[in-house]
Amino acid sequence: MLTGPGDMALSMGIPGGWKDARVQAAVEEVRVAAAAAGKPAMVLALDAANGRAVYAQGFQVTAVSLCGLITSGAKEFLQQIGRD
Repeated sequence: MLTGPGDMALSMGIPGGWKDARVQAAVEEVRVAAAAAGKPAMVLALDAANGRAVYAQGFQVTAVSLCGLITSGAKEFLQQIGRD
């Protein structure tokens, strides 16, 4: 079962609320339901730290948000050239 916290936040009326406590509680509900049904739980991760957190939370699979990859890559690039 795939969970997209960004899409879930939007559907809950919380734009940009990926890390909002209500969204995270809903994501956890999906993980628990998947486990109860004997299905693997997959979630999109914002970055490496978030990826580690969702694995620790009990998700079996993670995918990386393309937006998160682009953002973190751009930040790293700007830092490396001294333009952060």
